[in-house]
Amino acid sequence: MCSQARAAALAMLRQDKNAFLLKEEEIPFLLEAAFALGEKQAAACLSLRGEAESLTALLEGLYRQAGIALRQGELKLPGYRVRAVYSHSPPAVTVDRQEILDLQKEIKGLCLQKGLEPWSLAREMVLAHELYHYYERRDPGLDARSLWRQNKLFGPRYLRSLSEIAAHRFSQILLQIPFYPGELDFPDEGGSNHV
Repeated sequence: MCSQARAAALAMLRQDKNAFLLKEEEIPFLLEAAFALGEKQAAACLSLRGEAESLTALLEGLYRQAGIALRQGELKLPGYRVRAVYSHSPPAVTVDRQEILDLQKEIKGLCLQKGLEPWSLAREMVLAHELYHYYERRDPGLDARSLWRQNKLFGPRYLRSLSEIAAHRFSQILLQIPFYPGELDFPDEGGSNHV
C-alpha cells in the first residue's frame, strides 16, 4: 500500500466524529486492519471470475448474484457530496448520475495517463465500493465493528471511516485500479466531503 493511500485513509479516519476516542498507537493497526478487510473480500470475489470474464462483467454478475437493485436518484446530504448509497432491505444501490459525471471529470487525467476509460471506471468504482457495504452487512467478519471484538480494543465501538476505508480498498483491488479511490475523498475547495 503506497504512502498516498495511507495518508488518504488516515485523513479519512481523523475526520471521523469518534476518532478523538482512539489511542494514537491504535491508529496504524486499525488502518491496516481496514485495508485487510477490503482485500479479503476482493480476493473472494476475484476467485469467482471466469478466465475470460472482464472485471465489468464480474461486477455485474456479483450484483445479480446478490440481488442488488440499481437505481438512479439525486442524493443530498448537507455538507457532503454523495455519489451512491447502499440500502440493505431490500438490497439496492442508488447512484447519483451527476456525481458520477463529476467523478469522471476528476479522474479523467489520471485515467488517460493509465490508459483507462473515465466514465466506466468512475461508475464501477462507486458500484464496487457500495458492493462492499452489501458484503459487510452480510458477513460479521467484514464489519468494521468486528475489529474491536477480535482485537479487544477499547474506545469507540464503531468508526464509519473504517468501513469506508475497507470499501475503497475493496474497490481498488477488485477493479485493479492503480490508485486508492479514497484519495478522491478529501474535502474539496468548498469544504464538502464525498461519501
